[in-house]
Amino acid sequence: MLAQLVRWLITAFGPGDPRRRRAVIEAAVNGQAPTGMPAYAATLLARYAPVAHTATSFYRELQTRSRDAVYPEQEIRQALSQLRTDDRLR
Repeated sequence: MLAQLVRWLITAFGPGDPRRRRAVIEAAVNGQAPTGMPAYAATLLARYAPVAHTATSFYRELQTRSRDAVYPEQEIRQALSQLRTDDRLR
């Protein structure tokens, strides 16, 4: 669900191309503030980008590489736990 929100925000306010969307998510994961969108959208994107990046990477691997892709449960739990300590929305 969070991955869909992040993709929607990027598509609504920026590039619709999948490669460019991935680049925006990766940049946000690496601490680069999203540009070209309202502040509230950039804040949400920045906050949820780590979860979206992990989930999207899994979906891409599942669809394009291997049906045996391992669900990244630990990585998603870790990204979700960071939401509780993240102060970007305060």
